[in-house]
Formats: sequence, structure tokens, C-alpha cells
Amino acid sequence: MSENNIIQFNKVISISSIIIFYEIMIFIIFLFRAINKNITRDLISWAVVLNFFIIFVMFLTDCKIDTNTKILIVSIKTILLFFVLLIANFSIKNYLIGLSFLLVYYFVSNIDKVYSCNVKFSHLSLSLLFASIIYFLLIITQHSTTKSKY
Repeated sequence: MSENNIIQFNKVISISSIIIFYEIMIFIIFLFRAINKNITRDLISWAVVLNFFIIFVMFLTDCKIDTNTKILIVSIKTILLFFVLLIANFSIKNYLIGLSFLLVYYFVSNIDKVYSCNVKFSHLSLSLLFASIIYFLLIITQHSTTKSKY
């Protein structure tokens, strides 16, 4: 899928690893009270769309991912998503930040080498479509819940 390109310097680090590490670090910093809940909400909300994207990619690509690895990653993502969804602020701005991160990752990573398989653009697009639909449903749900409180 990805051609050899000078800007594709990442051939090892998966987006899932980056997001898992990032979310855990934010939660640890929050637990030590170095940041408050509002800052945590701002720092964590943009990654929600990426979490859903990663889960869909794992199941929609033709990559031969070991079942145990798939279960481990999906389990970690689900546990993190549980906590993230409790505090996340769903907005178009956070969606666009997450999408921007995904696009930067896509352009600087040789996806085929990172995942050791031939990842099709159609699978990535479909994963992004499904993740986006879920994210926009969360935006609608959060805004309708917020309006009903007042």
C-alpha cells in the first residue's frame, strides 16, 4: 500500500501503541492530580475516534494477526475506551484533531512494514467511516443528553 517515500520514516511503531501509551500517561498524570478533570477531558477526547478506528482496522484488514494479540489489544482498547467515554467531550473539534493525527501518522508511516502485511486503503477507509459514524453518534447523544439536563 505505502510506497517508499522520504517522509515515511516510521516502519515500526503502530498507532495502537502510541494511543495506548498516550491514554495511560494522561490517566496516570490525572491520578497523581497533576492535571484536573477538564484538562484530562481535553487531552483525551480527540483519541476516541482513533480507538474505534484501531478496533475496526484489526478486524477489517487481511493481516494475519495472532488471535491472542488481537484479543489483548482489543481488551486493552475496550478497557481504556470505558474510562475515556466516561469523561470525553465529543465535538467536531476533537474529531478533527483525531483525524489530523491519523493523517499525519498515515503519511509518516510505512503501514505495510509497521503491520507486516499488505494493508488496503479500502480497509482503512471503511474503518475510518465506521469509526466516524460511531463518533458522530456519540456527539449527537452527548449533546441531546446535555440539552435534556437544562
